[in-house]
Amino acid sequence: MSEKVLDGVPRLSYGSGERFTPMGSLRAVAECLGIDVTYPWLMGCSGAAFRTGWSDHWSLEMTYSAPEDLVANGGRMSGFECTSHLNGNQDDVWESIKASIDASMPVISCGLAGAPEFCIIYGYREDPKSFHVTSYFQREAEVPFKPWTGWNYEGYGQYPLVLLREAEEEKPPIGGECLKRALRFSRGEGPLVERGRGRGLHFGLEAYDAWVDALKDIEGDLEGKAFNMTLNLNALLDARRTAGEYLQVIAAMKEEWRKPLMRAYEHYRHQVATLAQARNFLYFPADLPEQAATKAAQELSDPRLRTSYRRLIQAAKEEEILSLEWIEKALDTP
Repeated sequence: MSEKVLDGVPRLSYGSGERFTPMGSLRAVAECLGIDVTYPWLMGCSGAAFRTGWSDHWSLEMTYSAPEDLVANGGRMSGFECTSHLNGNQDDVWESIKASIDASMPVISCGLAGAPEFCIIYGYREDPKSFHVTSYFQREAEVPFKPWTGWNYEGYGQYPLVLLREAEEEKPPIGGECLKRALRFSRGEGPLVERGRGRGLHFGLEAYDAWVDALKDIEGDLEGKAFNMTLNLNALLDARRTAGEYLQVIAAMKEEWRKPLMRAYEHYRHQVATLAQARNFLYFPADLPEQAATKAAQELSDPRLRTSYRRLIQAAKEEEILSLEWIEKALDTP
């Protein structure tokens, strides 16, 4: 077959409330296959809603810390088996994508159309070789297949992708396993911590401390630092909003969980309000005009503002700790 394009694949776009693009892409694939899952549910059961990260500068690795694990977790809870394909032979990549599309299964990839955000491959053309892609930057694009070096560093390579297929086994039960995963991500346990050592990357509760330390003395590119802090805040706000929504769902599944998980939900709700206050102090969207960028840099240079900002980040950490204590109490119930 010289060309195949799958019908019914939702087009991705910003402004849909799905800031974490690996989970947004997975939800869209599930939708086109008739699997009814929501973005907050995927964020929660995958562990993405409970992750916390900080980097002193904008970093691709920070943005995509362990996305293949998160997609695999969310996919498994939705009835998929996920296989990550990174740094592979280009011919193998082409044949893998072609076989998946021929089997009517879209492929999740990253950075093929626009900035390095996750996207969906929903078709191919053999002559010349190209992909049909929807991304958060381009709703529809035909991307030539070629060795691609737009971004390439240790851990990722050309055409990073996640191949999906329907799982042969039944979906695992929702509950204790997901809550344990939430605790691991919240604490920054596992390979993420090791991956970040020596690179200025921090995960889990220690990310809050690194964030506070970064606000003590500010120098250099203030506009860049303001933009980086906005990215971190937006990611954390999205994660904790969905964490709260997810816990509300899980709390209803077991009577013994209702009280502790609803208490955890309340602390996440307070944390979101605290983080929203911090964003009001310093908000630097990418599309702000030049004068607003200058204003954000001036605000970041104000020691009094930074002191208030630090207190809010520290308060957010305290709410996180209380949330985790209540999740642990839920897991301790019979």
